[in-house]
Amino acid sequence: EALPNPMKCYKKICSASTSEFIIRETQITCPKDNLPSCTGKSLEYDSSGCCPTCVITPTSSSLVNTCTTCQPVPQFDSPSLTIGYFSVVEGNSTTCQNKEPLPDLKQCSGHCESRATYTAVMQGFDSNCQCCQPSRTVTRTAVLTCSDGSTRSRSYSVPEACGCSACSGTT
Repeated sequence: EALPNPMKCYKKICSASTSEFIIRETQITCPKDNLPSCTGKSLEYDSSGCCPTCVITPTSSSLVNTCTTCQPVPQFDSPSLTIGYFSVVEGNSTTCQNKEPLPDLKQCSGHCESRATYTAVMQGFDSNCQCCQPSRTVTRTAVLTCSDGSTRSRSYSVPEACGCSACSGTT
């Protein structure tokens, strides 16, 4: 059981053995913050008053705190590399693909805070994982030109905004 401790950055834990109670005092270990410099952040301390933490100031367009480094970025270094990104084979011999660059083909990329903390009660790790994911998308259409001269339309989603949220599979 945790006990109040007047000493900052230390915690007291009372545990019972078969014949006695033991009070253990240990220094709080602060997690390493691996975030790069985030714009709009300020250095504050967690609830223990011991560990510094990166606090992100929300932008006027967001209702949640998101690290500004998690953002939509081009999926390729050059739009010309997106030519042929969408390629579909129809039947046995007809191949359709985009012949024009897709300048708005983007992905969410950046840093989000994640950690796994050992808990004595659970005797294991409690994970809090955050991933950079689309928070708002828009649908775009690419024209695919086929080897038989016909054309097809292909819809795809592009992130307009990204944010840090609980990790999951594909979205």
